[in-house]
Order: sequence, then structure tokens, then C-alpha cells
Amino acid sequence: MTEEQVYLNAVNVWRLNKGIGTFVIPAPFDALRPLLYILPQLYNKSPTTSVVIIVKDFADRSSIESYLTTLNNEVWNNSFRTVIHNGSLRILTTEYAAEHINDYSPLLTIIYNPSIFHFVHIAMIEKSKFKLVILNKLLDNKTMDDFYTVAPSIGNFSQNIIDEVRTNRPVKECLVGLTITPDTELDKEMTYYNREISTALAIFGNFDNIKYARLGNSDTNCSSMMICDAIARTNGWDNHLDMSSEFNRDIDKLYSPSAIKERADSIYNIIRERSTKLASSKDKLSNILDIVNDNLDKNILIINKYGEFANLVTDYLNDKFGKRICANCHDKVDNVPAVDDYGNPILIKSGPKKGQPKLLGVIAQKKLAQKLMNSHKINVISCGASPDKSLDVDIDLVIITSPLCDTIESYFYRLSKVHFSNEVLLYTLFYRSTLEEKKLEDRSVPANHTIINDFDRNVKVDNNNAYCIVD
Repeated sequence: MTEEQVYLNAVNVWRLNKGIGTFVIPAPFDALRPLLYILPQLYNKSPTTSVVIIVKDFADRSSIESYLTTLNNEVWNNSFRTVIHNGSLRILTTEYAAEHINDYSPLLTIIYNPSIFHFVHIAMIEKSKFKLVILNKLLDNKTMDDFYTVAPSIGNFSQNIIDEVRTNRPVKECLVGLTITPDTELDKEMTYYNREISTALAIFGNFDNIKYARLGNSDTNCSSMMICDAIARTNGWDNHLDMSSEFNRDIDKLYSPSAIKERADSIYNIIRERSTKLASSKDKLSNILDIVNDNLDKNILIINKYGEFANLVTDYLNDKFGKRICANCHDKVDNVPAVDDYGNPILIKSGPKKGQPKLLGVIAQKKLAQKLMNSHKINVISCGASPDKSLDVDIDLVIITSPLCDTIESYFYRLSKVHFSNEVLLYTLFYRSTLEEKKLEDRSVPANHTIINDFDRNVKVDNNNAYCIVD
């Protein structure tokens, strides 16, 4: 089921219930979307139909008016401007509606995002033929009972439905394949790492044996040194070697149980270093810049495997644009001086540190990034592989800078408060002929996930290849 189908089903149930009911529409669903299925049909039948929307404050009043008049449909924008201008559609605060309740007799009353059950709600609802209450969360039991008495619960915005829709959101993905330039530092590092991993596989046989040599095998009740001893003997070592022979001394040096244990430990560090070098290559920065530059009208979330690289991305973009367009939203940040909206440092006003610059820690920087995007002062957020679950912003485009991160579908599930666009644009950066490309080949792509420039899968990898382990 798509998000659009959920809204349509809810509105159809509302119509079948004679236009009376309450929707509870939690984030990341759009609580105002049902208006787009209800109001146009009413005004198509009669442009002078009287509709009153009651909101709790001017902020909600302004957001609804902006929502209805800045749609991606100029005909609807003009129609809503007209009915608002001529008074057919009134958006009233609770306080104003209470003072002028006798001035209105609407065909439809919509109560949007109330925090309490006010007398004006029931008074205006009783005057209306059609009644709709829209909540973005459940209120206390008494208040919910009051609203359900005049407008029963309808529609299906259950958590299961929300999770299903969120994780099945349509995705259009562009794969950005990079090639490691020969004889560069990265090329030399990858050659070294892959050679070491291939050598280890030749000694151990497979990655499971490397793990057992490090940690032991609880299933067989064998310690790591017992396993190392067995692997050593498989490779020609025994504890009775004649050390007067140089060949035997070499075998002892390379394949003794202690040497096997040391190699098992070191190879995991090499695997981690290889992943880090690929995922955090500075050569990716220019590609990220190009994508951002081509999409300056969109809110962009950049997901990086490591927080340290997320910092590089933020600094690089801000430096190239000559202003702050990107903010960090992850844990791997240093404290930074706080500044006001004009860039002036904020000083501590009291206490022993009075007069010193105020510093922003991790949590404060995350909140600031969210605030800056929601106030349209930046349009890019750079985060690590596990973005903060509390992030609450609108996102149109996602850049995943390495396939070693999770899939976009897992981020849809994790970021339950993020309002992703109806069809998310995704750019995934990867190095060809590396474990990054192998990770792309191995993933399962859902039916709603369209790759718009599929790459040539010309890397053939078996289970013993050095590309197999990524973390």
C-alpha cells in the first residue's frame, strides 16, 4: 500500500461515514494531505461552499494557508487563494472563532491539531453538516473521548500501516561509479590490503576460520589457540621442526600457532582499514559537490559510513559554496562556538565563565542542524551511518557516500520523523571493482526501488575472494 492509497482510503471511509470523523495522522505522514482530497471536490460542486478550519494559533493558521497556496499545482494554488480571499474558506484560531461563533454556519468544519477540547469546537461542529477532526497525535483519554463523541475515529493510520508505507516509499537511484586511479595512494593501499587478505585466506581457508582463530569456537568448545595450532599444522608446522634448517625456521616464523594468532588479529584491522579508506576517500568529495550543485532547490541528507568523513563533507561543501549550506548531525563532532543569526559569537552571561564564548556540544549541534534546515537557512545535512532517530526535517534527496552504509529502506524505517518526499531521489557513490561494488551486487532491491543507470556488473567474486568481508 502506498501513502497516497492510505489517504484515499481514509477519506473514502470518512465519506461513507456521512462526512463525520476523526483522523489521527502521526509523522511522517502529512496531516494536511486529506484536505487535498476533500476541499477541491466541495468547491468543484459549489465555489461558494462555506468551510471553516479551526486551528489553535496563528502559526498553524499560517502553515495551512501556505500549504494550500504553494502546491505543485498552479490551478489548485489559484483556486485556494480565491476561496480564501472571498471568505468561502476561513482559517480561524480557536480564540477568534470563540468570539465570532455566531458569524459562521459552515457546511464543513475542520478542527486541525487541537491541544484541548474547546467549547467552540463542539459549537461549530453542531452547526455543520460535515465534520472532520485532524490530530497529529493522540491526546489524553478524556480529550480523545470528547472528540470521538462528536467525530468518531476513522481511517487507518496504525503504526503497522505507517511502517509499511514508510519502508516501501518509491526510490529512484542513480549509481555513481568511481574508478581508483592507478598508482595513486588509494590504489597502492587497496593493492596492499587485498594482497594481505588473499594471503590470509590461503592460510586460513575461509573467513570463519579467521574468526575462530581470534575468538575460539564455542560450538566445538575449542579455544583460539587450539584452532591456531590446528591451522599451523595444516600449513606444515609442528613443534618438532629442526630449527637448524632455514626453511623450517621460515615455516616456524610464518605458521607457528602464535604467528597464526597474530595474523588473524592483524587481518581484521586490515579489513577495517580497507573499508574506512574506501568509504572515506576524499576523491568522493567533488562528486558530492556536483550532486548538491545540481539540486540546490532540494533538501538533501548525506549519509556517510563514518562521522569523521561526514565532517569532511560538511567543511568541503561550505568552503566551496563560500557560505554555510551544510551542517553536521552526528556524534563525531568537536565543540564549536555558538553564534547568533548574524554570525556574532554568543557569550556566557553569568557564572565563572561569564564573557567566554558559549560552546555547542553534540546534542546542541544536532538540534541546530535541524533548526537551520527547517528555517531554510541550509539545505544539506551530513550525518553518519546511524542517523539520529529524532531528526525531524523534510528530505527530497539522499546521498549515500558508500554502499557499506545500510540500505535506503532501512533509513526510511529508522528515521520515522523525517518527512521524505513522495518519490525519493537517491545517489549512491561506490568504487568499481571493490568491495563497495560487491556490496551493491549482493543487496536485494525492492520492486518500488528503480535504478535509473544500472552499471555493468563485471566483477565476478566467489566466497573465498578478498572482497567478501566489508566490516
